Amino acid sequence: MSTSSSIQSVHLKRIEHYVYLHLENPALTPAMVAAACHISVRYLHKLFAELPYSFSEWVKELRLKQANHILKTKSYVTIDEVAHRVGYSDQGYFSRIYKQHFGYTPRDTPSTSASTG
Repeated sequence: MSTSSSIQSVHLKRIEHYVYLHLENPALTPAMVAAACHISVRYLHKLFAELPYSFSEWVKELRLKQANHILKTKSYVTIDEVAHRVGYSDQGYFSRIYKQHFGYTPRDTPSTSASTG
């Protein structure tokens, strides 16, 4: 039992690493990730079935958290640039889901830097 869970853990770490490296790719799909991690799409979904979220929910969460980090540190030029850096080609859609998730728009994200932009 523990052997299979440690194997699953290794696969999940590999998936996580790949997704972080390719977060900016709007076409990041389970098939692409599974192929890169040398597992089947079915097995990828099976790994996530045991977690409280699906693969796509997890990727969305990672993208939004990364966008929030970029916005808080003010390490960007435009909101559109931030959207593209985390894999969203449609800035309007990005802004809507960002506000749904955090309760404020990307533009209204509080800064963590000491300077006032």
